Amino acid sequence: MPPLSNNKFDSIIMIALDFWNQNEFMFKNYILNKLNNIQYDVYNELKSAYELWKALDKKFNVDIVIIKKFIISKFLDFKFVESRIVMS
Repeated sequence: MPPLSNNKFDSIIMIALDFWNQNEFMFKNYILNKLNNIQYDVYNELKSAYELWKALDKKFNVDIVIIKKFIISKFLDFKFVESRIVMS
């Protein structure tokens, strides 16, 4: 958000604040529009688009890390069985 001076509200600052508020509203709603109803209800409570983005990033990056750990553990547990033919 643009910095505010305590004693001076000129037209440039007011235009910048208006532009910031419009973009904040639009970006937050662009992100919320892509969520399903349950996720929308949970994440709609956040105040800014930045908070929303960070919360979603934290949630879904954790899911990706868990999936990668699962795949790596399956790979490390792979064993050859002598009773099976490798090529058929």
